[in-house]
Amino acid sequence: MTIFIRLKIIVSTQLEIETDKITLNTNFAHALRADELDGKEVILAIEEEFDIEITDEYIYNYTGLSGYPNFTMKDIFEYIISHKKQNIEAI
Repeated sequence: MTIFIRLKIIVSTQLEIETDKITLNTNFAHALRADELDGKEVILAIEEEFDIEITDEYIYNYTGLSGYPNFTMKDIFEYIISHKKQNIEAI
């Protein structure tokens, strides 16, 4: 199963929406209507699934003072790819 499909399944499960409504350009706050708590739950599930840590600094860069997750699926996908690659290279 590809990383993006796994990511779509996590998001659809956490936010209770159909996977076919999720694309790389889907925005968490606007398209998925995710609030701050939803965003935190999704991030925790992603961290667990992919065995990575998504830093508070990264999240803050996309939420700012609003607290709403203002990132796209592509943003998260690219973060996972870059951090999984680092983990593999560290072995």
